Amino acid sequence: MRRLFLLLSGLSAACAHPAIRDLSVPPPQAPRPSRGCVLSVGSVTDERPTIEREGGKQTSLTFLFPLPWIWIQRSAGFRLHSVDTIGGERLLSDLRAGIVASVEASGLCRIAGPGESATHSLEVRLQHLYGVGYTRSAFKEILFVYVTNDIQAFLPAGQLSMELVLKKGPAARPIHLDAQAICDPSLDGSPQYADTEDQSSAVVARAVAEAYAALPTELERALAEVDGPRGVANPKRFRIARLSADYAFLELADIDAESGIVVEDRIVERRGATYAEPGEWVLALEQPEVLSRADYLALVSALSGRWDVRFEGNLTAARFFGPRGPD
Repeated sequence: MRRLFLLLSGLSAACAHPAIRDLSVPPPQAPRPSRGCVLSVGSVTDERPTIEREGGKQTSLTFLFPLPWIWIQRSAGFRLHSVDTIGGERLLSDLRAGIVASVEASGLCRIAGPGESATHSLEVRLQHLYGVGYTRSAFKEILFVYVTNDIQAFLPAGQLSMELVLKKGPAARPIHLDAQAICDPSLDGSPQYADTEDQSSAVVARAVAEAYAALPTELERALAEVDGPRGVANPKRFRIARLSADYAFLELADIDAESGIVVEDRIVERRGATYAEPGEWVLALEQPEVLSRADYLALVSALSGRWDVRFEGNLTAARFFGPRGPD
């Protein structure tokens, strides 16, 4: 089980926001190479405990000293957010919309339209979603004059846990997203021990945003597992590379796998890590996108039937020696 734990102890922006949260908009993210899949996203199933779905608080008495002229009472407990401040009746549809928007922004898959057949499906189960504040309260009454003092013992915290199941035919792969966030009210000038509904709902929204940001990476890993290596059984073309003597440039050559003709040859400034000695042609790690290790090894295997490509003196990249000669 892969768990993603994200803890934010400080925020760069203020914690206070409008009370009603829209959880359907993911944060900006860099697009990723498409895997050519069409994804259907099902409705979100709410599997949260009752107290998280209904909100509420739990307070216990820790000290009581009752006398006719003096009354001292201390209690402590937690308060969950009001369900209305994080979407209310829209909550499940907002979460689905946020997941769909995250996938679309990543570019990994295209979301299936109405009536369109999908290559993959995604089931979503909401297991936890809440904002919580913990308070201690002291109550005193002396000769019918009373004083109350509420103390916020811990900063407001938000929690989101979702299980997504990616399916393709009989293959299924779970994706576990767990995100936590802590809101520091002192950053926006609020009292250090304030415990407001606004802060609890704001930190829930931050946890949801962190989960959306993590989703593309987890989805990409899941796709690699259920699909296997991408497009390497019969590659139409492949790219080789060699490093210049001064380590500053790369010569890249795209080769048509069927004819062996060099389709494109160019020299570019080296931006990434060095993975071969100068002058050695190797099968490039970018084809044109960066391949996972499994995809790269599968490409080496697919090409080795016709081309002399093998790991020799280099464990990172396979050396390329041209067409394979007669055995």
